[in-house]
Amino acid sequence: DYLFSKSFNMIVNSENIDVLKVLSRTTTLMAEGEILQLLKNSDVETTEKDYLSVVTKKTAVLISATCQVGGVLAGVSGEKEEALAGYGMNLGVAFQLMDDCLDYTSRDEDLGKAIGNDLKEGKITMPLIYALEKSTPREREIIHSAVEADSIAEEQLTSVMGLINRYKGIEYTIDTARRYKEEANSYLEIFEPNIERVALTAVADYVLERRH
Repeated sequence: DYLFSKSFNMIVNSENIDVLKVLSRTTTLMAEGEILQLLKNSDVETTEKDYLSVVTKKTAVLISATCQVGGVLAGVSGEKEEALAGYGMNLGVAFQLMDDCLDYTSRDEDLGKAIGNDLKEGKITMPLIYALEKSTPREREIIHSAVEADSIAEEQLTSVMGLINRYKGIEYTIDTARRYKEEANSYLEIFEPNIERVALTAVADYVLERRH
């Protein structure tokens, strides 16, 4: 909250109304994303479309805004400003997709939180959504019980992670993230080749390579 209020204070002092418009719209969308995520918490009927809507509003719009603001402050053309926003939006989705994978694949000390923490909190993310789509009715019951439990048992977590691995939920999520990463980099083609463009491409590549 402090950082948000501090940033808006700095924006107002800069007297740049375009930046203020971008970030005020962004914070509104982020709040909507938080509300949508709460509504979908522990909802095993959450679809891939529902999930991507949450990710877009909760995470991707912020990264998109930071990229767009850079263009506004640099005084680039409207077309290039929109390209930066598009780059950031796709980068943000790819980032969240990979973060969801890490919740099931990283070691505790790498991730900085317990493995399977999203599941324990009732968050229905892409690896789980894909596993649910492919599971048998009996397997779906196992996932339902784990998601709806007040306190998930270790054996339940192991069973759910086994189903995610069986139906390649991690691989599907990584492939989806890769498509968003490639889409992000395609937005940079409007810019002339230079070190800044190379750096932005490297950031997108790192999103798929990071392990924590």
